[in-house]
Amino acid sequence: MQSMGKKLTVGVTAPLALFGKASIDAAADAVELQGMFDTTFDDMSKSMNRWAETTGNALGRSTQELQQASAVFQGFFKDSFDPKQAAEMSKTFTVLAQDVASFKNLSNDVAQQKIFSALTGETEGLKALGVVINDNVMKQKAMEMGLGNSTAKLTEQQKVLIRATLLQEKSQTHRGTLSVPKAVRPTRSSGLKLRGKN
Repeated sequence: MQSMGKKLTVGVTAPLALFGKASIDAAADAVELQGMFDTTFDDMSKSMNRWAETTGNALGRSTQELQQASAVFQGFFKDSFDPKQAAEMSKTFTVLAQDVASFKNLSNDVAQQKIFSALTGETEGLKALGVVINDNVMKQKAMEMGLGNSTAKLTEQQKVLIRATLLQEKSQTHRGTLSVPKAVRPTRSSGLKLRGKN
């Protein structure tokens, strides 16, 4: 989505008509985002909307920014986890990205991309954050979680589970960087279970 700020690069001398068009486009983008958000979270969309608004206010971020980030994480997590658990994880990693951005003086987009990439297995970018998740680390965590001693035998769902667990464990120094009331800060996801697993 193209932000209104980017469209107004011509500066304060821009014609009034351009501002009006940008406002209309921004409104259209907001409608499109809301539709995508509602579809992604389905029957949880109302509660997630409230969370995005409340947490956005607490973080000093827009509701739309948290909606977009959490929807991206949800789209990824719901393939591996129960939708409700995926939603809680989406909250956790959305706020974690904000914490990381603040702690490392990164843009929110860059922090979110690094975390999302790590969840998919592209962990090289984490080194800049002081976090290392390599094959040996994955193997050790797999053994701790009772998933065997070889990453080669892990399913993609199991790998996501391990990466998500490791990211939460290894980013403890980043968490809480932003002043967020406990009432809206997600707790660390624990007891994660894969879809179809008891």
